[in-house]
Amino acid sequence: MPTFLALLGAPTAALTALTIMYALVPVSCGWQTNAALLACSLIAFVFTVIATVLAWRDWRAGAPASAQVSGNRPFLALVGTCVGAMSALSLLALSIPPLLLSACR
Repeated sequence: MPTFLALLGAPTAALTALTIMYALVPVSCGWQTNAALLACSLIAFVFTVIATVLAWRDWRAGAPASAQVSGNRPFLALVGTCVGAMSALSLLALSIPPLLLSACR
């Protein structure tokens, strides 16, 4: 389960945060602060990191001790870890513009 949370939930959280951040731009301009944009990005980032760590732990626990591969579970956990890490990096990139620019530009 943690593997699929990272495989599907992390990119979905990143795309959902992007959509919500676009929708919150007029609100942030009205409030004259980027706090809502940064809060949305932070919430999605925390979820993505938790899902990635769970997939990483699943990968480390399912790693075969010998040279024989014991199914697709370790591979899927590794892919989930990589997808979760890329989603977390994309959320970090999404939080840079609200830090540098005002919402009314």
